[in-house]
Amino acid sequence: MNTNRSDSWSTADDLILAETILDHIRNGSTQLKAFEEVGKKLTRTAGACGFRWNNTIRKKYVQAILQAKQLKQVKVNHPKKLSTQQLEDEFNINSIIRTLATLKATHEAKMVRIHELIELLKQVKSNSDQISAENNRLRQLIDGIPPMTDEEKQGAILNLFKEVNLLLKQEATLELKSENTG
Repeated sequence: MNTNRSDSWSTADDLILAETILDHIRNGSTQLKAFEEVGKKLTRTAGACGFRWNNTIRKKYVQAILQAKQLKQVKVNHPKKLSTQQLEDEFNINSIIRTLATLKATHEAKMVRIHELIELLKQVKSNSDQISAENNRLRQLIDGIPPMTDEEKQGAILNLFKEVNLLLKQEATLELKSENTG
């Protein structure tokens, strides 16, 4: 089964459609006039051309449409009669200047952020140095404590249990006194 229609749109047809419409936009004409002109070139109806443009092709030419509209504005606002090529050259220079200004602003913003990050890194390094110095001080304290034998460890643990037991008895005594007085 052949899925290609005899009246299907070719890549060349799409290109002719797009260029004709963009030319009309640049020259301040309407899309309807563009559809009529391209319809005659491609032996299609203006409606078919409009449908193809709006449903398929237009999405691929968003940037070109924007540039064509800007070029039309330059033509409308320009006091001299210049050729389309001269206007496109002027438009391109203005576009380059705007792009460079945007890049400059972006660069400056990134440089500010880089300086902020450098300051943050300095603070982190300072904190790291302080932590390292404290770590070394604590190591020296630990190294200065003589090692304990197993008997000394057991004795220390036994003393801790005795202290805990004494504290528990004192707490119980205080609770009894509190109940008796209250």
